[in-house]
Amino acid sequence: MSQPSPATPKYPRRLSDASARERLFVGMLRYWFDGPTGQQALWQTLTTHLGVGDAQRLLSAFAAFLQAVTAGLRYDLNRPGVECPDLGGDEARLVAIVLAAGRQDRVAARAEIEGMIAEAEQSAVLDAAGRLGVLLVAIDKLDDFGKNSSIPRRASPTPMLH
Repeated sequence: MSQPSPATPKYPRRLSDASARERLFVGMLRYWFDGPTGQQALWQTLTTHLGVGDAQRLLSAFAAFLQAVTAGLRYDLNRPGVECPDLGGDEARLVAIVLAAGRQDRVAARAEIEGMIAEAEQSAVLDAAGRLGVLLVAIDKLDDFGKNSSIPRRASPTPMLH
């Protein structure tokens, strides 16, 4: 009797398998939640790769998106550590929401939001995701954000508390 083939995962399991825009978003998310040190590393990387103007626009839209998400979350986000090579499930959903909204595919973005964001906050999250996603899709310089180009590693990572 033959075994069914395993299902293809919906999201990449490793960051190295993700697109440049997905890796950048996940790096932004991880470093943002890492506090002032991580946010400074994020700012330095974005200004180096994108210039000050694009970096400011991107971070402003990113902060607005996170504020909308945080206001509507139904549970605490599962956030892998900054150096984790794997893509977390919540990270994958958030990047899928942003990129789908950036492509103006609200149906796909809304499907990702179900169960994660309270219904009353879903429109605000979709709007903020759309503004951020359009920037991520439109910034041509992100095409050069390759697999070996990422937010710099810290010399001594903050230990993960469980």
